[in-house]
Amino acid sequence: MAERFNLPIVNQREEPERVESYSEKERRIELKLARAFMKNRFPLSKKGETFRKEVDAAVKEYEQGNIKPLEKLKERIPTVEHPRLDLFQDFDLSSERELAIFGPQLDCVQVAKGCRHQCEHCAIDARKNVEFMPFAAVLKIAEELKKNEGKDMEVFEDWKKQVIEFLKKGPLSKAWKQLKQQYGARFKYAKDDYDLLGCLCETCQRPSSNRTDKEVDEECSRAEHQAFQIYEAIRDHFKDKAKLLEDAGIVRPYLGQQKKSTNMPGDYLMPSPFRKKKPGLSHYWDSDPFDYRDTTFLHEDGTPADYGDVFLAHMPVTEYIGITTAGWPKSDSVSQRAAEKIVRAVQPFIEEEARLYKKGGGIISGKGPRHDYLHISVHPFERGISRGDMARYREDLENVVRTFEVIKPEFTFLQSDDKELHEKFIQEVVTPLTEQIQDLPYSSQEFEVKLTGKSKILGKEKWGRVSRFSGRAKAETTEKQWDVMACMAGIHIRPDGLVEKQEESLLRHGSKNEERYWDVAQGAVPRSLGFSLYHSKQPRNVEK
Repeated sequence: MAERFNLPIVNQREEPERVESYSEKERRIELKLARAFMKNRFPLSKKGETFRKEVDAAVKEYEQGNIKPLEKLKERIPTVEHPRLDLFQDFDLSSERELAIFGPQLDCVQVAKGCRHQCEHCAIDARKNVEFMPFAAVLKIAEELKKNEGKDMEVFEDWKKQVIEFLKKGPLSKAWKQLKQQYGARFKYAKDDYDLLGCLCETCQRPSSNRTDKEVDEECSRAEHQAFQIYEAIRDHFKDKAKLLEDAGIVRPYLGQQKKSTNMPGDYLMPSPFRKKKPGLSHYWDSDPFDYRDTTFLHEDGTPADYGDVFLAHMPVTEYIGITTAGWPKSDSVSQRAAEKIVRAVQPFIEEEARLYKKGGGIISGKGPRHDYLHISVHPFERGISRGDMARYREDLENVVRTFEVIKPEFTFLQSDDKELHEKFIQEVVTPLTEQIQDLPYSSQEFEVKLTGKSKILGKEKWGRVSRFSGRAKAETTEKQWDVMACMAGIHIRPDGLVEKQEESLLRHGSKNEERYWDVAQGAVPRSLGFSLYHSKQPRNVEK
């Protein structure tokens, strides 16, 4: 199981540290590192199990006064700086499953489960106790992402070649040749036969508004029906492989409109590439990423791995990392250190963006070499850390804002339906906090509040409203409520290694439901795929 314990939410009284020599302090840290490794929760390799026995024997010698065995081993004990990943097991995955998990569909590597904020409006009713992904698992996932980088492109190009070969030499090659001759000139931008077939399927499903139903029917009789016949033959011929690629998110159906004038199935469309050079990740679900820490995987100075280390580990293998946080208490040095690491990591990209585009903008602008984004959630519903004390809540948030001022984060303000609570929140939190924000290195004109998909200047006093579809704020009827948890489509990896998938559906909108788009349906939740990447051990001395 993942590590579980309550995080600090109040200032702890600091005891005066005993003066000790460097050698005494060094030996104390060596023992701390050794004991942390002994409590490691991620499965060890055979080499790791052998080494663990050596460490166990050395610790026992140390406790009896013989420090030499531990001194000999200290350079081999895993730390964040030198993780010695050969001591930990690799994931045991088939090549197909590996591609499905670490391909373009990977969306969420959830490093913590549960949340210490305990907000009254929580849409997922997150529990108070927090579980953490072993830091070794974080690093193993980074290894897999690096190993699979570009593999989806290789698989797709191989698939494309096979489809083109089938079009040229398959049983319907003559029909395809006639289609190309008749309509190929219309789609000059099609790179090859694969793209051309996709264009034919898509265009015939998207008739121009100035064409009559009769003209559409004639077009379908000449081109669409033939295109779909060919497409169906491809899907039938490559049945298993087509499903594998779709399951891995390497290909997906085109969109398109269901026409009343034809019986052709609008959902049955030609697969097309759906991929990024590198995945974009979120590290949270029912959690706040800054809660993360692994006390069984330490830095060389004896401090635990924190969320900054997670961010740094996944930064080289991602296009962006999305963060939403409600902050942390000023007294939490682990979360503070994590945030400062992230700021140092992204600052060069912000400076590069400012140099290239003349105008500064946060890392969230999407113009620079990375597209990381950071949202800070501000609302009157926090009860875990602040205990409902708005002055304390404001002080914590002011520290968060100061820490992230270089990044220029987005802010999401939520409004309470309780008028008295809302006015108190404006007076005690919003007004002083916005004054601080407007004093930061970017002007008030650049400061925007994210509201239900739109951005408004704070001065207009527009506020976001709470989702009441699920969780603690769930309404009696959810018929007209929006579901804030209908998001993050794709593969999710949980802290205990369980692999889940948040499915997309082909949804409709518009006055007559005539437009279609892929998205997560309201009420959808990630479903287990029936296996785990690893099975972490039950930690010792853990609060339940």
